[in-house]
Amino acid sequence: VMTISFQIAHGIHNVNQIKITIPEGQNNSEVANTISEKLPEFDVSNFLSQAKFSEGYLFPETYYFYASATIEDVISSMKQMFKRKTDGLFDNMSESEIKKVLTLASLVEREAQGTDDRALIAGILTKRLSLKMPLQVDATVAYANGVEEKDLVKSHFKLESPYNTYVVLGLPPSPIANPGL
Repeated sequence: VMTISFQIAHGIHNVNQIKITIPEGQNNSEVANTISEKLPEFDVSNFLSQAKFSEGYLFPETYYFYASATIEDVISSMKQMFKRKTDGLFDNMSESEIKKVLTLASLVEREAQGTDDRALIAGILTKRLSLKMPLQVDATVAYANGVEEKDLVKSHFKLESPYNTYVVLGLPPSPIANPGL
């Protein structure tokens, strides 16, 4: 790891930062893969372990990292960006209310095909919640089974998991992805 003082002391200049864009709606596994494509030394499994309880709080954005960036640097930058972008948005909300909002937003983000779909999907899911209907979101089933939505098969929908919104009523226990603003 090259510190700034080391670089100055040894005359190392022009150390370029690497641009990494994290798209809206990626889950932590996808975020890890996106980063590892740009940072070859990036340890995906270590990232997933350290970011385990950060799903929903790693803000999708374009970041600039040095090749020597640590997992802690990456997670910290993404969480700080989340705080900056959501400043004032969650005022007067409890931590559990914020988690519910982020969980619903993550479902909408995974189901939406574009910006126009978000409002429609949010409306449908909110209505189903108020009617105490199953949400029936394929993305939650994929998340529970550790597969991509496109790889879902009939047997996946029978999995007993708090994330399977075909089986369990209400929201899953936590976000399934990192939604945008």
